[in-house]
Amino acid sequence: MADSNDVPMLDGHEEMSRLPISEDEAKILKLYDRIQELRLEIAIINAQKSHRPGEPPSFTAEETEKAQSELMESRAQYILRNEVTEAVMTANPILRAVHNGPEAALIERELLPYIEHRDDTSISVATQAADTNKVLSVLTNVQSNTLRKSRENVTLAAEMLELVEQVKLKKRVPPNSKMMQEQEELEADVKASKQRWRVMKGVASGIIVGSGIDWVHDDELQDVVLDPEEEE
Repeated sequence: MADSNDVPMLDGHEEMSRLPISEDEAKILKLYDRIQELRLEIAIINAQKSHRPGEPPSFTAEETEKAQSELMESRAQYILRNEVTEAVMTANPILRAVHNGPEAALIERELLPYIEHRDDTSISVATQAADTNKVLSVLTNVQSNTLRKSRENVTLAAEMLELVEQVKLKKRVPPNSKMMQEQEELEADVKASKQRWRVMKGVASGIIVGSGIDWVHDDELQDVVLDPEEEE
């Protein structure tokens, strides 16, 4: 049976997330939170008292717009006041903890590991956000290149089909030396167009595969990478 005096073990992350404060300090923080709640409740009660639900609204459009503007301004001032108050209350303890001056109290010295942990977390979040933006930028470039290559492929395919039709038309006419030469030139043009088609498809496939995006589950990108050539 476990001893009643045993203290449960906490991992490093859980210990780091809990600031060792005294009971009096915890009570002060709870009272501060309660004061903020009471201020908000008082403001809501005052607003409810000034509102008369039985009377029809007689505000003009300008008065309504002015009231909305005042509401937004009051809300901004309320948020700003709370943020300034919290910043003022936390500035001196943080400075004393960082500089570790002789006037720093014990609780202020114990803040330093938590401040460093907060800064490391902020740096990690900023790095991850930057990496995410880079990935999105690469993805955007890949999609743009894919669309451009697709349009070029459509143009080349149209040219190739036109050349094939011309070759078929030439085959219906009785051959002579000049027509044979023209047919050979057309066949050479068709072959060159097919070669350009293969090159463009290879470039587009390389861009998509090299980007690292999940092209396997995207039908359009999968067609660009794996679409087999159709031989005549």
